[in-house]
Amino acid sequence: RESRFQWTGLSIEQIRERGNPRHVRAALEPLRLTLSERPFLAGEAPAYADYCAFGGLMWARMTIGGVLEPGDTVEGWRQRMLD
Repeated sequence: RESRFQWTGLSIEQIRERGNPRHVRAALEPLRLTLSERPFLAGEAPAYADYCAFGGLMWARMTIGGVLEPGDTVEGWRQRMLD
């Protein structure tokens, strides 16, 4: 909480109030396009780029919530990353 407040100047609750899952979904379009061609950003197995994107996505999920919808290509990738 403290590090995120220092980074954004907002509490997690304030971020959640201001957040809009639709904006996050729209911003994920480049990820969606890449993941429609291969299972991970790095290719056949996850690597640095996957873990970087995954961390940001999980932070958005925890603060804004409801970022991905079932059936979304990015949601499938997230599940593979969790595995």
